[in-house]
Amino acid sequence: MHLWVVYAHILGALLFMLAHGASAAIVFRLRSERDPATIRALLGLSKVTLGPAYAALVLLLVAGVWAGIEIEAFSSGQLWLWAAVAVLVVIMGAMYGLVSPTFFGIRDAIGDGSTEVDQAALDRRLSSSRPMTGIGIGFLGILVILWLMVFKPF
Repeated sequence: MHLWVVYAHILGALLFMLAHGASAAIVFRLRSERDPATIRALLGLSKVTLGPAYAALVLLLVAGVWAGIEIEAFSSGQLWLWAAVAVLVVIMGAMYGLVSPTFFGIRDAIGDGSTEVDQAALDRRLSSSRPMTGIGIGFLGILVILWLMVFKPF
């Protein structure tokens, strides 16, 4: 049974990366895009992927906790699992703190299409380095979690 739980955990991680990867790709594309209609479409795509990404995140978390309970990692001093949870919390905080406000600001700047866009304000929001910093933290954090899970250093 444990292997199936680990399988579900890994599946949740892969599905999360697949769904949420669209938002990461959009961050790169937005840096060079200035057309409000294209930006609206890109942000709409990013928003559509959030539901599947969060569903996959729930699978990843539930299966991960279940697997940790099965091997008694939470209570047997295997600190690598607690460290992985802490890194995940840091990643999620960085994403919400760095990327989400920028996306909300860009959505505000482009409006719903019924009014003219202030291009200078939009350019300032699109040139923000905060989303790239968030992606960097997310990528490095995932590498750390992977290292913790594979090597179980402590």
